Amino acid sequence: MVAYNKGLSVKSLEQSYLNLKDNVDKYLAGNIGATDLKKVCSPLGIYQQRNGLFMLRIRITGGHISVSKLQKVADIMDEYNVGFAHITSRQTLQLQDVAPADIDPILKKLAANSMPFRGGGSNTYRNILASSDSAIAVDETFDVLPYAQTLNDFLFTYDKAIELPRKLKFGFSSGADDSIKAIVQDLGFIAKQQNGKKGFIVYAGGGMGKESILGVKVFDFLPENQFIKCAKAVTDLLYDHGDRTNRSQARLRFVHKRLGKDKFIELFQEYFKNSTADVKVTDNQNIEGEAKSLQQFKFNIPDHKHYRQWAEYAVVNTKFGDDIISLRLFVPYGNLRADHIRKIAGLAKRCSLSFVRLTQSMDILFPIIHKSALPVIFESFNHELKDLDLSLHSFKGHLTSCIGPKVCMVGIADAPALSDMMAATLDKYFTEYPDKKPNEIHSILQEFKISGCPNACSGHIVSKIGLQGMKKRVNEVLTEGAFLYTGGKAVQNDACLANSDKEFLPIDQIAQVVKLGENSRV
Repeated sequence: MVAYNKGLSVKSLEQSYLNLKDNVDKYLAGNIGATDLKKVCSPLGIYQQRNGLFMLRIRITGGHISVSKLQKVADIMDEYNVGFAHITSRQTLQLQDVAPADIDPILKKLAANSMPFRGGGSNTYRNILASSDSAIAVDETFDVLPYAQTLNDFLFTYDKAIELPRKLKFGFSSGADDSIKAIVQDLGFIAKQQNGKKGFIVYAGGGMGKESILGVKVFDFLPENQFIKCAKAVTDLLYDHGDRTNRSQARLRFVHKRLGKDKFIELFQEYFKNSTADVKVTDNQNIEGEAKSLQQFKFNIPDHKHYRQWAEYAVVNTKFGDDIISLRLFVPYGNLRADHIRKIAGLAKRCSLSFVRLTQSMDILFPIIHKSALPVIFESFNHELKDLDLSLHSFKGHLTSCIGPKVCMVGIADAPALSDMMAATLDKYFTEYPDKKPNEIHSILQEFKISGCPNACSGHIVSKIGLQGMKKRVNEVLTEGAFLYTGGKAVQNDACLANSDKEFLPIDQIAQVVKLGENSRV
């Protein structure tokens, strides 16, 4: 039985799962090919990998997932021998290396544990972003996660959001720093207070990929009770005006480009005027109460340099006082085995934490822990989790990159390998200058983004230093390398796309990119 309906007919949702199973069975019997199967499975967020196995994308709004669900994911991965889980730049989990015969039972078990499959791939709305420190940050405007979750509940039951000309991406930022880069979402909301009332600055029509474009501001202040009306208007607009004859030109940003800024805003306002949606936002998460009951520890503080540096760059203060902190777990390549997930969930539970957040940087955030837990967590990193560099001892695997062509069917260049080359140069530099590392880490992780193709999954289009992987014939030899992009930023009132001269940069010149980053910070 599907455990998530929110107004959608359980029968219709189960029917889509039965249809998937029927087509998987036909595929296994050799009666249909991968192309026909994709038509059925991709709208559910299920794709075939390059190795012939499959990826299942779990919808996790804002990256917010309970520890109990995380443990359930690990159990299911073990039961069906799933290769690994990948944290995506849209704050969700993808189960990788799934055998086709296991798609149906895995899907049903996840759905039965309130992790349903509808949308998330193909021409549907994608996982909704929210600031990973929402409800926690010292300087946030207000908590936006309940709004993201409410929007997901609405779109999950709205058929047009599943039958679009092309994908549609939403995001919510809880503060003026705009952590989700609203200006390059199809529809981006930035929390704002005006005259004591909650609302949003709203951008529409942005997007990254081929022919990237910055969105336009459609509201300087949208009252909070109209955000669903706004999202429905954009969904309807794309449904009606997206180019269904040319998939490569079907995204909302191409409607924006085709019409121009003024006409696009005019069309949006027309749809907004005619849009109706009556949805109440509810917040079932008592984070403040949980912050008061976190486990405290008596544990000797390790007396060595890496611990002291880690406790500086991995920790962020929260609005719950000096003793309650957030901790970032740096996940190499965003990849975790089932045993890793189970141990991380167990560690969170040991700290009395009921939930974690998956971040756009493909890491995990322990949003609230008592600072006395730091030595305990560090000890765990060095023992039961020692095969994962969760404390960023090295930059290897920690520069944001897409999953790469060894897995992804549309990937061109091996983005993780390009990332590793840059990481090796950074590691060498900080071996010589170790005291600089704590102050440089965050800017480096924000600056460098590596994508394996023009789809820009890493966000290189709005990064300070970005690589777009490609292959080119050099002296009659097909050579892997990248285009260099520089100067991008997605900041309110000062946003710009990164520039590239499209000069091919072979692999052996990748180290120059790191030196460029060093010079930019001088």
